[in-house]
Amino acid sequence: MAIRLSPGDRIFLAILAVLLGFLVIAPIVLSADAFQRMFAEDGFFETLSFYGWIAGAVLIFVRVRPLGFRAVSFALLSLALAAREADWHKKFTTQGALKINFYLDSSAPLMERLIAGLIVLILIAGMVYAFYAAIRFLFFEGGWSSRSALWLFATGVLLVASKCLDRLPAELNNLFDITLSQGWVDHLQALEEGLETVAPLVFLWSIWLSGIGRSYLARKPFERGESIS
Repeated sequence: MAIRLSPGDRIFLAILAVLLGFLVIAPIVLSADAFQRMFAEDGFFETLSFYGWIAGAVLIFVRVRPLGFRAVSFALLSLALAAREADWHKKFTTQGALKINFYLDSSAPLMERLIAGLIVLILIAGMVYAFYAAIRFLFFEGGWSSRSALWLFATGVLLVASKCLDRLPAELNNLFDITLSQGWVDHLQALEEGLETVAPLVFLWSIWLSGIGRSYLARKPFERGESIS
């Protein structure tokens, strides 16, 4: 069944189109200093992305009722993505908490490894369950007919696209010995950082919609005659 976009969806799409247009022309119209302030690893867009994922977790706890395992798992996923943007897995341990060597290295304090390992396991469990819940909602509970699922899917596509853009220059060099010019690198950097910021904004819109109609965050029976939303 076709999904009808609401006026709110269309306005949100228009805002995203303007933002994507800015990302395309940013390396051309911005000075080198301004470009770095906007798109560096600790620049404006990465900072906005961090707060966007934090806001996603907060909105889930405020917006979603009933608040069950599904909602909590997506909140954990949002917090994990925020932590990744802020490099928390590197800041609070002697080595990166996502590296196997950190847990095998006896020089790292045992308590530090235990606490970090527990936190990582909780986040991984939440991410796995969120992925399972999304697949189940989309393919086994008729979720494709909902606007919230459409925007959730868009969030995933944006995350994959940003990661591909991040790896593209290095992979082109490694596989084909192609070195991109600085201009191309700047364009890819702007798009990668920009899409990483757009993703949590789309996720926030998806969470908001989940409180209106069909929801992947809470099980609500879909009754005959209910309108698609």
